Amino acid sequence: MIVCAAIVAIQVALMALRPIIACLPTSLTAGQQRSVTPRFSIHVATHSEPPHLVIRTLRALLDQDWPSGGYEIIVMDNNTADPALWKPVATFCTAHPCRITFLHRMGVRGAKAGALNIALAHTRADATHVVTVDADYVVHRDFLSRAAEALHRTGADYVQFPQSYVATTTTAPGVDAELEEYFRTDAAGADEAEAVLLTGTLCVISKAALIDVGGLVRCHHDGGCGPGRAALPRRFYRAVYQPGRGQGPAAAVPA
Repeated sequence: MIVCAAIVAIQVALMALRPIIACLPTSLTAGQQRSVTPRFSIHVATHSEPPHLVIRTLRALLDQDWPSGGYEIIVMDNNTADPALWKPVATFCTAHPCRITFLHRMGVRGAKAGALNIALAHTRADATHVVTVDADYVVHRDFLSRAAEALHRTGADYVQFPQSYVATTTTAPGVDAELEEYFRTDAAGADEAEAVLLTGTLCVISKAALIDVGGLVRCHHDGGCGPGRAALPRRFYRAVYQPGRGQGPAAAVPA
């Protein structure tokens, strides 16, 4: 009983000190020092998605207020048998040869996790962080800028942004309220304990840390990584929850 009380007291004390520690200069490792000006590799996994939906996502990613040379986009289409679904996306990507890499693979195992691990293997050598964005998620122009600011401010190994969806009133009532409640309470509380979980959408992860834990892992019986958690929390990497904004899924918006 005394031991438990002592542990609780220590945890409370550490949480009280965290705001003060956050204001102190951060002692960065060599990898974190390089991430002060991060180079992002944005990974978009697709499977039998409507082409207009994916292209809308890619247009938003191309329009970031971040130097074009400071990030790349990799579209990893997995197991889409119908050429009418993946070839229009490939054509769009071909029109942006220096910005987007399009990969199409059949026989991919592990669903989204498997696809993202293939994308990780094709990530440019100088990338410092991997960004996962769903095929139907339209980000705001300041998404990468806000991610860079969070990384610089905290020195965290990964950043989790909240999710927000449009047109859910008729298609999925209650989704927005449930997500808002989770990110406002659970995620914010976990941030205080540096125990934020990755949801697989709008995650910014240190490339070195992701490689160190062996990439993304399968999380559910269906073989997918949804919600796309990596094994990072088990290795005690620093995490941060970054309140932000987003739009999606584009599937709920007319083409």
